[in-house]
Amino acid sequence: MERHSQELRSHLRQTFHWRTDPDQDDFYADDSGWLRHPEIIRNLGTGLAQLHPNVAITAVMGVESRGTAPSVPRGPKLWGWA
Repeated sequence: MERHSQELRSHLRQTFHWRTDPDQDDFYADDSGWLRHPEIIRNLGTGLAQLHPNVAITAVMGVESRGTAPSVPRGPKLWGWA
């Protein structure tokens, strides 16, 4: 399990970058590289849960939204409740 955690941390570091806008001196975190790698997405939940193994999950968080995304229909038919 520890080896798995070390590999995930290493992969997260390799795909994370600090960026800057050409017109500004401010830096911002570019974590979009994480979303390009299925193995990171697949292992991220488990990796985060391993940080606090004796705590029950009470909330789910996600990265801040940037830009636009297509809408996803929601409702009973989508989830098979109809």
